[in-house]
Amino acid sequence: MRAIAIVWHGFTERQYEGGDMKTLKVLDGLIVFFEKYVTIFLMGFNFFLLLLQVFTRYIIHNPLSWPEELIRFCFVSMIYLAISYAASQDAHIRIEMHLKILPLVWQTVVLSIGDLIWITYNLVIIKEGIGLIQSLFRYSYISPVLRVSMAYVYIIIPFAFTLMTIRIIQHFYLRIQRTRKTYQRG
Repeated sequence: MRAIAIVWHGFTERQYEGGDMKTLKVLDGLIVFFEKYVTIFLMGFNFFLLLLQVFTRYIIHNPLSWPEELIRFCFVSMIYLAISYAASQDAHIRIEMHLKILPLVWQTVVLSIGDLIWITYNLVIIKEGIGLIQSLFRYSYISPVLRVSMAYVYIIIPFAFTLMTIRIIQHFYLRIQRTRKTYQRG
C-alpha cells in the first residue's frame, strides 16, 4: 500500500526526492518511453512492411505471405500501446461540455465515476485476457504463416490494459488532488 501511495505522490507532485522517488521517476520514464517510442517504432515498422508487400506484389509480382500477418500483429500491438499512451496523457475522447456548467466538485465527481467504470472495465479485460492467454498456452493455437503461438500475440491485451489502468488511476488521483487544493485555497 505504501508503494501505491509513493507512486501517486510522486506522480502528483512531479518531485521525486529520495531513493524511492528516484526509482519511481525512472520507472515512470521507462513506461512512458515504452508506450510512446515502441508505438512509434511499430508504426514505422508497419509502414516498412507495407512498402515491402506492395513492392513484392506489384513490382516483382511475387508477394510474400509473412508480412501481412506480421503487419496485423504489429498494428494491433501498436493500437493497444497507443491507447495506453493516450490514457497517460488524459487524451481519450469523452464528452465534457456538460461538465462546464457544473461546479468543480461535481465535475470531479462525474469524471471520477466515469474513471471508476473505466477501471472496472479494464480489470475485466485484464482478467479475461489472462484467461485467454492461459488457454492459448494450454491448447496451443499457432498462427498460420509465422508459426508463432497466438498467446504471444494476445499478451499485449492484458499488458496494455494494465498500463492503461495505472494511468487512469494516476489521473484519477491527480484530479482529486487538484480539486482538494482548489478548495483549500479558496
